[in-house]
Amino acid sequence: MKKNALIAGLMLSSTCLPLTAAEHPEVFPKPQQIELKEGYTHTEEVIVKIRTKESSGKVWEKLPEGNAGAYAIRITPGKLQVWANSQEGAYYAKQTLTQLLRGVPEARNAQKDPYPNMSITEVAHLGMLPLGHVVDWPDLAFRGSVEGYYGAPWSFEARKSQFEFYGRNKMNTYIYAPKDDPYHHGMGCYKPYPADKAAQIRELVKHAHANHVRFVWAIHPANTVKWNENGGKKQLEGLIRKMEWMYELGVRDFGVLVDDSSGEIGKAERQVQLCNYLLEN
Repeated sequence: MKKNALIAGLMLSSTCLPLTAAEHPEVFPKPQQIELKEGYTHTEEVIVKIRTKESSGKVWEKLPEGNAGAYAIRITPGKLQVWANSQEGAYYAKQTLTQLLRGVPEARNAQKDPYPNMSITEVAHLGMLPLGHVVDWPDLAFRGSVEGYYGAPWSFEARKSQFEFYGRNKMNTYIYAPKDDPYHHGMGCYKPYPADKAAQIRELVKHAHANHVRFVWAIHPANTVKWNENGGKKQLEGLIRKMEWMYELGVRDFGVLVDDSSGEIGKAERQVQLCNYLLEN
């Protein structure tokens, strides 16, 4: 009887291990709702659901429809369930789960996705997860940074590191606008990047997207448009060509900056004219 009781106890502990709630780790950024109970469990079954038009039920009602980063997690003995509004939401759910893993500190404290090539199911099997649930979504549609200062631009490797940090911390936007990039500011807006720089931007766009970060490439034409010469058509067409070149490099999000600019472009009506021309063409 004692031997059988010992075996039964080992089987129970392999599924669910009682621990106090105080031992549970923090999750950053802090979720909208998080409730962890006493006890950890090994995950035997994993169910991941991505929202469709037909999705219905109490959990889906908790997630704001249209918020791509929204997700919910429920952990019960031996079972993990994830609901996500999109693949972005599923990615954020995975980042939360890696912070909840017990006995895997390198995952919990990582400043980038510690398992970029693993699925949620594979991550869940790496260690024990606390019992409870998480419901989360980002409050802001755009979360990230603008590289838009004067001075030495970030290096290629520094930008890649930034994207990894953003994805890990559920940020989703990077705006490329270093003033001292000669192909971003002033007359440089009209010139294509040389082959080596173009290759780097193509790689940066891919790396940003892999971390669910929107790569926004911005132009800063300053006061280069000659509005009095045929409405500035020559320069406006030049900006269109530059954006088409950037599109070929994988860029799908664009910005138009006019900060620190005086003259004609400092007028609101010219800024509207510039943006409308680019949108329409």
